[in-house]
Amino acid sequence: MNHIWAYYIRNLVRPIVIAEEKVDAIVGNPPWLTYNKTKQGLRKALDDLGKKRYAIKPAARYMTQFDIAGLFVSRCTDLYLRPPNGDRLGGRLSMVLPHSALIAGQYEKWRTGQWGAVSTDLSADLPWDLEKLQPNDFFPVPASVVHLHRAYPNQAVALPSQAQQWSGPVDTPTKETAPLPRTGGSASPYGDAARNGATIFPRNLFFVTEVPPSTTVIRPGIVRTQPRVSSQAKEPWRSLPLNELRTPGTVEESHLFDVHLGETIAPYVTLPPLRALLPIDKDSSFTIARDPTQRGEVKSSSLPRLARNRWKAMCELWDTHKRVNDDKTLLEQLDYLHKLQSQLDWRQANQSDPKTRVAYTGSGRPTAAIISDLEAVIDHKLYWISCDTLQEALYLLAIINSDTLRKRVEPLMTKGQFGARDLHKHLWKLPIPVFDPANADHVAVSDAGTAAEKAAERQLKTIIADNEQTTVKAIRKELRTWLDTSPAGNAVESAVEKLLG
Repeated sequence: MNHIWAYYIRNLVRPIVIAEEKVDAIVGNPPWLTYNKTKQGLRKALDDLGKKRYAIKPAARYMTQFDIAGLFVSRCTDLYLRPPNGDRLGGRLSMVLPHSALIAGQYEKWRTGQWGAVSTDLSADLPWDLEKLQPNDFFPVPASVVHLHRAYPNQAVALPSQAQQWSGPVDTPTKETAPLPRTGGSASPYGDAARNGATIFPRNLFFVTEVPPSTTVIRPGIVRTQPRVSSQAKEPWRSLPLNELRTPGTVEESHLFDVHLGETIAPYVTLPPLRALLPIDKDSSFTIARDPTQRGEVKSSSLPRLARNRWKAMCELWDTHKRVNDDKTLLEQLDYLHKLQSQLDWRQANQSDPKTRVAYTGSGRPTAAIISDLEAVIDHKLYWISCDTLQEALYLLAIINSDTLRKRVEPLMTKGQFGARDLHKHLWKLPIPVFDPANADHVAVSDAGTAAEKAAERQLKTIIADNEQTTVKAIRKELRTWLDTSPAGNAVESAVEKLLG
């Protein structure tokens, strides 16, 4: 066993020696671990490096997609790569990175090549875009390779806007220079208006199914429920018996809310919302009563007895089974980045002059519908936009559901094993103008959206009549197939194509 210690000590000493002497070249494949999957202590150190030392930490809206691969490259360059000296170029580094490093918003600061006091030349060679290699299954997500030289201080050169694109079979690929569709920034004013929904997770703690009362008499305003456990729930939440939430299982109806998720949205139409228990009283102030004496806690006296007991049980389950590196309370999880509070504030501001919301899916094929219920809560699998008029909402509805938009936004989306994956705000990188009722092209899109919405509602009734047990996946597929050949769908494509040029 003693030989293990020699190996262990060499691995500890080598980085120190290399950091002192520096090297001419580094080649590697850094970890692609997302930032929020790291342990709490390590996450604090990574946060300090990314934010303070290298200034590459992305904006809050990108944090759920932020991985540490770029930070790994920055750190290796800083510690181990030889700086330039006179006419001698700095050391060279080549690393395999997620494809998102070339185009996605979470890498926008990193792509400048200026990482705090560390300057690099990312244009030393064109990066390699490996997304179109077939079969593209040698990494969990499509990959890229980035090359750099270490540069003199404050002489950084950003990553080029072109890449060497590899395509075809992996054993005989073809290579050509192609532009990179960057996703940082926003070409449409709607980019700043789109907001992500609330993080109502773990879902089986919040979502419920109403069941008939066990007795013939039940107090008015009281509802009997059971936790709604989805087959897609992740461990450990999927396997929990949740006995604490099943008994007694009654709760005040004033604390149950309709919630729209990705699974309740189809092209132009909404499906029945789910129900969730939230620490908000819709019969009074419609706000979260926070406890001023405890960080991230609800003021217990603000909840009626049954909701208070239920919320306490939910918090205990969360504290027991959440990830060890997660220090958020259940309320902080629910209102992460104030994504729930922003919806409550929006409702309060629009009670006297109700606005219309458009909700669209945050991943997969762009799909949108109008949310007409002012009190409905929107989950984080959706994004929502407040529209001044119904005419504007129908304008956006037509654009987002169109095949014209899908074809243009897919190159901007991050990719998974099954193709374009994360939509998020990438559609607003397209030049989609704010609706102008005096613009004939805008009105034409809105009118086409009006006709498509009415026709889709009729088509949905037909689909459900033919199969009451149909799934949202099947409904979306049938609606899209119908839209591809219907006069309403064709009118939308024609109007959106003219608008986007």
